[in-house]
Amino acid sequence: MEYFQSLSDIASCFFRTDSFDLGILQHMTRNILYFLVLMHLVSCGKDNDVDDSGNDNGNENISLPTINENVLCNEALYSEPFPDSLLDISDMSYSPSDATAFYRELSARRYPFGATLIDEGKLYTAQDCVGLFNSGVARFDQALGRVSTIVHECGHFWSFREEDFSNALFNIAPGITLTCQNGDSEDRFGKTFAKSLIRQDDESAKRPPCDESSGPCDFYAEVYLDGNAFDNSFEGGDQGFNMIVEETIQYVNSLASEYGVRDRFTNFSTSARDGILTHLWYMQRYLRMARTTLAFDYPDAYAAIAEDECYRHAILNTWNRAWFYLNLSEGTPGLELDAGLIDLVLQDHLLEEIDRLKELEGC
Repeated sequence: MEYFQSLSDIASCFFRTDSFDLGILQHMTRNILYFLVLMHLVSCGKDNDVDDSGNDNGNENISLPTINENVLCNEALYSEPFPDSLLDISDMSYSPSDATAFYRELSARRYPFGATLIDEGKLYTAQDCVGLFNSGVARFDQALGRVSTIVHECGHFWSFREEDFSNALFNIAPGITLTCQNGDSEDRFGKTFAKSLIRQDDESAKRPPCDESSGPCDFYAEVYLDGNAFDNSFEGGDQGFNMIVEETIQYVNSLASEYGVRDRFTNFSTSARDGILTHLWYMQRYLRMARTTLAFDYPDAYAAIAEDECYRHAILNTWNRAWFYLNLSEGTPGLELDAGLIDLVLQDHLLEEIDRLKELEGC
């Protein structure tokens, strides 16, 4: 397997373009939006063979997900209706001038909650979540490859539309929306610490950031755990635990959306499962550090997360939904680059962090 060594490698693979205009991103945090667009679909390979005719794989009805109210204590209880076969898209065609309609209709057929995320994200008027992240998409097959990014980013825009420094909006699934407080870092009006600090834990050496390793590495760390938490210069890694939760939620949507177009994978793979597994790993590591090694330096952090019902529910609902789609997509060709990532998440001492939350929940 070829490992990416830098963000420029990923950019050249994903965008296949020489430049990306950052001027339109000034309203929002530069690092987060710029790097997010690089990271949703980390894949290289030949263009797939799907053409404008689409694929006819059945035409069954999909109902929106239903949530078992007892699910917090056992991820195995969580379920969402998802099509066993792929709804026909042979009647669809793609035009860059009507990209929103295409992505919305495709999602409505293959991942209905994705259509909701697009609709809600488009209501954020400061930026266009489709236009901003649809650069260079000219063909039907390229649009199939971009839909998970569009769904993911529009999910962020829905959250950004209704949150501020005091509140974080988490649209976890149909019927599960939470608004939690105090989850950002202390420097950003919250009670937690910069997420970049988890690079200092003993887990980091097991899959080091690519800027610290010449071998198999965590290329997401360069994006989400970047910067110096103490240099008074903002980087994405300065954000607190709330953004780990937010990213984890959206990477579940990325995986679900990619699974919905799994018929497009012919001779290449993407990082759909890698993204969500990496962020589950970050979540566990953060909880462990907040409870142990950084408890003295940030005495309010763990309580602000684990003892707060809102954050506890956000974590457990997201954890359960993530495993629903990880189990559903297990063994599906083309959805992961590194099959070993799951072993990092399933370590006993990290699973203990989720179990502690369940105990606090009264499970």
